[in-house]
Amino acid sequence: MAVDETTVSIKAPEIRYRIADYLRVDGTYSLMGSGFNSIDENYGATESSKAYVNDKTTTTWVTGYEREFAYECDLIISQAPVKALRDVGKLGLTGSDAMFEYVRVDLFNPYSTDSGNTKFYARHFVVSAVPDSDTGEGASEIVHSGTLKAVGDMTEGWFDTSDLSFTAGTTSTTDTTTSTETTETTES
Repeated sequence: MAVDETTVSIKAPEIRYRIADYLRVDGTYSLMGSGFNSIDENYGATESSKAYVNDKTTTTWVTGYEREFAYECDLIISQAPVKALRDVGKLGLTGSDAMFEYVRVDLFNPYSTDSGNTKFYARHFVVSAVPDSDTGEGASEIVHSGTLKAVGDMTEGWFDTSDLSFTAGTTSTTDTTTSTETTETTES
């Protein structure tokens, strides 16, 4: 028996597959899907605290973020994101050679409710790939792990899962309260 979501309030959490991660490799966004066992976001909020002379307790406020995305993947070289991330450590890449564009897409937040919609709310980051290790025991898969560390601020926008493009801006056909500043990403 199916539940009619228009008449019943569903209180189920979103499942991990409803967040899609894309890494820009050789000018094209590639889904970080097959091979990836986990991609975990750590907001890394930084804070400052102070107790003023008339306070009994401290006041704390968020001052910034050191966002990072720890990942673990089976070494499937045919998957462009897996190969690109492993190559950073394998080839000893540094600086801009170890940086990528990375987009995290909320598939549960569509641009519109139209049946053919392929655009979803997304956050665009420039990240430095910090490789950790390649591990594996005899007769088992090789597992590569590392962390994608944010470089600068993120950009909110919309990702089109059909043509694999990101557009900056936060207005959708279902949200008319926010202004839009549309820009296309450039080839790297």
